[in-house]
Amino acid sequence: MKKVFFVLPAAGLLASVVPASPAQAQAWIGQVVGDMMAQQAAAAAEASCMAGDAPPADEILEAMTPSNQQLQNYFSAMQAGNQPRSAFFAIDKRTAWTHGDVSLDRNSIDQGNDALAAAGNTLDSEPFDFVRSFRDATAYGQWPVRDEAGQIVGVYNAFFVRKLGDWKLRTLTLENSEKYSGPIAQFCHKPGDVLPYRLESSANLMEWHGNRLTKAEAKHAKALEKQAKYEAKLAEKPDSSRAKERLASARAKTEKWAGEIIERKTARDKAAADHEAALADQANLPLLKEEAKAKLGMAS
Repeated sequence: MKKVFFVLPAAGLLASVVPASPAQAQAWIGQVVGDMMAQQAAAAAEASCMAGDAPPADEILEAMTPSNQQLQNYFSAMQAGNQPRSAFFAIDKRTAWTHGDVSLDRNSIDQGNDALAAAGNTLDSEPFDFVRSFRDATAYGQWPVRDEAGQIVGVYNAFFVRKLGDWKLRTLTLENSEKYSGPIAQFCHKPGDVLPYRLESSANLMEWHGNRLTKAEAKHAKALEKQAKYEAKLAEKPDSSRAKERLASARAKTEKWAGEIIERKTARDKAAADHEAALADQANLPLLKEEAKAKLGMAS
């Protein structure tokens, strides 16, 4: 069947192949539209993810149940000393186990002991907090560990990834009251990525919309000058069709830039409000940390 080829002149690459048959052309158009819709949906999902949106409750539970069981199994094995630490990790270049100054990677993951899994200590049956990524098959939770008297001796900050259907540890950090980093927060691709993104993106949007607003205001001022000019000419020649046309065109441009000013002001103000909210959340982190320590029963 005859096909029509469109080639990008600058790059000399094949840009697309459109079948000559109307039916095939219709199918091709449908595929292109479908691809565009999929890209738009992916962009919207990424924006929601980086904004700190959480997935539905059933998806969180879907990750929490096996993740919790995996950490329970890890704790029992570390206490019994009957399985290597690596059995509970997804071993790759991002694998990490950390306790204070000790940091183990995929090559050293099985070295040393887990101080929190000391004899007599118990791991809480449920996490103190747990979040799942809006997009990725990853989750992050915090589990308290108690001594025989029921006092908190530390927490596990556990980051999980789903590999071949199983939720396994990617990183595990052991903390006590002195080294407690604070409660976990909603993340997108890695723990701690949402708030910095909110701060940076809102600041960038404030600047971008502010620049566009300045340009729109300058354009609007020029449009007003032209409008006044053609209003004066029409006053001199009230029957001139040319003067009427030019005035109508000038007024249309004035309205266009007036609308652009409103749009850019609204967008800039929204970005500013988002930035203020992110700054407030950043400033509130120490308080959230102290509140979490109080709930956990950790000494301040």
